[in-house]
Amino acid sequence: MGLNDFFSKTMVLERTIGVLSYCLVVVVSYNKLKLCTTKKQCDLILNISTLFFGILAFFYIPSVDADLYRWQRISEGWYNISFPIFFKEHMVNNATPLAYLFMYICAKTRLSGILPASCALMFYHNSFSILKDLQTLDRDEKYKDLISTSYLLFMSSGAFLEVISGVRCFVAFSFIARAFYFEIYKEKNIFKSVPSYVIAALIHNAVIPIVGIRVIYYLFQKSTNVRKKIANFVAVLTLLLIAYIYGRGYIDSAFD
Repeated sequence: MGLNDFFSKTMVLERTIGVLSYCLVVVVSYNKLKLCTTKKQCDLILNISTLFFGILAFFYIPSVDADLYRWQRISEGWYNISFPIFFKEHMVNNATPLAYLFMYICAKTRLSGILPASCALMFYHNSFSILKDLQTLDRDEKYKDLISTSYLLFMSSGAFLEVISGVRCFVAFSFIARAFYFEIYKEKNIFKSVPSYVIAALIHNAVIPIVGIRVIYYLFQKSTNVRKKIANFVAVLTLLLIAYIYGRGYIDSAFD
């Protein structure tokens, strides 16, 4: 095997450039976060890093066994399909219609990199919204160091590759994680998170069991207001009953 064949088959040069670019963005963003003095500066750094991760995702070349590669091949022919026909053939009676709609819109651009880039932008927008909000919870000077360290650890977890190659799963979970955070730590009403839960479930059914666990946990949360607790209990049970009657197919798909 010649040197050119080796580089062509292993794509070691492209992989090296990609990994080094990712590391560079993470390290620079981490150092900038440690030096920022205001929430506005931190928010700007996180927004810029989100944009860079989207750009890196745009140029990502998936392996043939990645979900992204499979969906890119499947959606190639969707460019010539009108929306009414696509809706009838691919969205009606589909367990994840929102995911199909999203990939249909990406396919319409005829740019293969739009799909992974959009996934990266959504995932890190949701994830970093938690880091942005955490800055307001503590006035301790050391707290910005904790934020920057949390950012570094999160970006070292390897989630980036799963986000852009798995396409749907981590994007759906990012909507769930954001909703959980604002409910538990900011005491946001759980019913205000229903749109996020619906969006996540229509992107990937794997989130449905997690949402179910969250709803059950909600029933046993401590509350000093007995009437409110009873009202919440009745409301959640009603919601579970409706979900079971009208969404049983989605629940079955989640366990499948």
